[in-house]
Amino acid sequence: MFKQNVDSEQIKEKLNTNDKVQIMTNSGVFEEGSESLPKELKFKVGVSDILKEGEYYFVVKTDKVIPAGSKTLEECKGKVINDYQQFLEENWVNNLKKEFTIKVNKDVFENVKKQLQK
Repeated sequence: MFKQNVDSEQIKEKLNTNDKVQIMTNSGVFEEGSESLPKELKFKVGVSDILKEGEYYFVVKTDKVIPAGSKTLEECKGKVINDYQQFLEENWVNNLKKEFTIKVNKDVFENVKKQLQK
């Protein structure tokens, strides 16, 4: 249906029923290696072959391939914030490890572990 230029919303309307979702769509600008895309996807304009990943099948319609280049702040803001938060957390945990000693009561730990396994 993609090859016949049918819109993804029309495909969903036709194939999804009230009791079962057969088709899910996702659109936007994606980077190579994105979790939203199948790992075996070849980046080229057009409609991909049917790709199977796990128990799901994917068909990708690519309108445009954007060459690698610098991003605007808006395009990378989320990743920058996430990376900075991870950096701060890592430093905080390292500082806590330097400042405090951790002692584990192995008898209590083993007893709790046994109780949880029951």
